[in-house]
Amino acid sequence: MPGAGQAALTHFTDLKARYSRWRRGLKRRVIERAVLRKPAVRDVVLAQLSERGHLLYCEVPQGCFFVDPADQSVGRDLLLKGGWDAGLFDTVTDLLARAGRFRQGGTFVNIGANIGVQVVSALKGGHFARAVAFEPEPGNAALLERNVALNGFEDRVTIRRTALGEAAGRGELRLHPRNKGAHSLSLWPSVDGREVVSVPVERADAALSELGVTPAEVTLMLIDVEGFEPQVVAGLGDWLAQRIPLLIEFAPQRYTSEQRDAFVARLSAHYTQCHALNTGETAPRGIAALASIDRFTDVLID
Repeated sequence: MPGAGQAALTHFTDLKARYSRWRRGLKRRVIERAVLRKPAVRDVVLAQLSERGHLLYCEVPQGCFFVDPADQSVGRDLLLKGGWDAGLFDTVTDLLARAGRFRQGGTFVNIGANIGVQVVSALKGGHFARAVAFEPEPGNAALLERNVALNGFEDRVTIRRTALGEAAGRGELRLHPRNKGAHSLSLWPSVDGREVVSVPVERADAALSELGVTPAEVTLMLIDVEGFEPQVVAGLGDWLAQRIPLLIEFAPQRYTSEQRDAFVARLSAHYTQCHALNTGETAPRGIAALASIDRFTDVLID
């Protein structure tokens, strides 16, 4: 009866395989319900991975990235939502092109580059020939370097592990314990954060000139520095007269009234209009409209 025995063995193997697949599926569903769908449990698991020095890898339309599992902002969105600010550069470059203020193949400058999502997105989208990225926090800077290389852009990106401000020196970078993109030189980013790291600070005009970058080649500058934007813009000095398009996370809640007034006045001296990108409006406003913005807003200034 060798034929019957072989058939029985095949049937048993098939049943065993089906049971194994069912068990794996059950485990996955249980884990999804118990961990992934319960943010508190998920965050504890991810934090434990981070404390052990592990990184998570993800492939999304914007590129390939290693992320810190404990990051509940950019890292979490890449892992769970499949992107971060996707489409931003298409929107910005389209607005600038309509105004005759953008040319392909220039240099993108990212001040507060975090782990490199915007740098990679900018180059991957084909709008820029090269990029210069500034990121002072050591952990973010290490991931920035890794992610730029991972996407094959190491020959097109210059990375500088410094903060930018109005005067050269050193600054105390206050770290957010969960949001790795919220570290700030100007204020405590969270009520429970108490870790500080000393970082070098440079003026933007001096740092870019030292790198051999000229105002004429920069076609867009992104400034996202968690409340330190007025100081960064002040450090651009005479570069402002060249009217380089600026994409700024405008954060009025984080500025003193004096800082805000000086910030708007400095920009108004050189620029004529702005776009509030995340308000649903498409028409440009006069630059003076910055004074009426009362919440976090990505603003394109040209």
